[in-house]
Formats: sequence, C-alpha cells, structure tokens
Amino acid sequence: MHTVSAWATRQWLALVTTNAEGTQTEIAQTIFDRGADYVLVLQENWPATYTEVNGVFGAPPPLLKVQRSATVDANHGRIETRRRSVYRDIGWLCFVRRHRGELAVPGLKAIGRLRNKPECRGVIARETRYCLTHHQLEEPA
Repeated sequence: MHTVSAWATRQWLALVTTNAEGTQTEIAQTIFDRGADYVLVLQENWPATYTEVNGVFGAPPPLLKVQRSATVDANHGRIETRRRSVYRDIGWLCFVRRHRGELAVPGLKAIGRLRNKPECRGVIARETRYCLTHHQLEEPA
C-alpha cells in the first residue's frame, strides 16, 4: 500500500487506501461518491470474493490479460522482492452479485496481487495481498 500511496501522491490523485477492516461496500461507495479513487485490501473476511480472486491469480484463464512487474530492494540489512500482478478485465467479478452479503464495490476497475518475499539474515518470509481498486494503477515510470 505504501508504494501505491507514494505513486498516487506524485500523480496528484485523491487516493484512499484501507486495510481489510475498511473494505466495506458502504466505505467504497462513499469514496466513489466523493470523486476519489480507492485501493481496498481484500482478505478472507469476504470469503466468496476472496476465493474467486485468489483462484483467478492462482490459475488464470488463458484469455485473461495480466500485467506483471517486479522490484528488488536491498535496504537495512534485508533484501525484499515484490511481484505485482494486475487484472483490468474484471467483468467476470464485479457486475453480478451472486451471493447474499457478497462484497459489492462501485466503479471497480482493477484487481491486484502483491507478493512480498523479504529476506533478512537467511530468514525468508512470504506474504500475498490482494486489492480492489477504482484506479487503473498504471505502472509508475
């Protein structure tokens, strides 16, 4: 999220980011109605949506186009590899709510996955995060 926020600041965007607790239909609607963009973290608290997003990143359909990028940083005695994947063709996800209580996000334009692999003193950690966004999240130059 920090990378997204820093990039948005450089682009002069009104961008609201939330953790998983803030990923709520009403919050997304308020942000959307006020003309700002959002990046909402998606976790298992929305099981149907999480399962579908996790599945498409895990086994992407052959015709679905994904944009990928990666960075490696070596700071403060650790090496961190970040791999990003973004889908902008998300019609399969956002137009029909199939389950009662399923997350509905207004103006959804892209879904993303960030996989971090920090390594410090031989210890490697791995984390995967998903996000839903109203902004296209074009790659920074």
